[in-house]
Amino acid sequence: MILGLPFWRRERLQGYLTIFTINNVVRELVGELNLRSVEAFLRFVERYLGGPPGLMKIFKLR
Repeated sequence: MILGLPFWRRERLQGYLTIFTINNVVRELVGELNLRSVEAFLRFVERYLGGPPGLMKIFKLR
């Protein structure tokens, strides 16, 4: 399906899928860690993972 789309539409679709996936992962992590909000999740990331670079490393984005 994705391979038949023009390049710009394929890139846009992949971007939307990435945002959707990240949104779902963050929502699930907030629930699993018994945090009250996304802000609490961001504090958790800063405190225990060393900020965004640590989070990126976990997801192998870097």
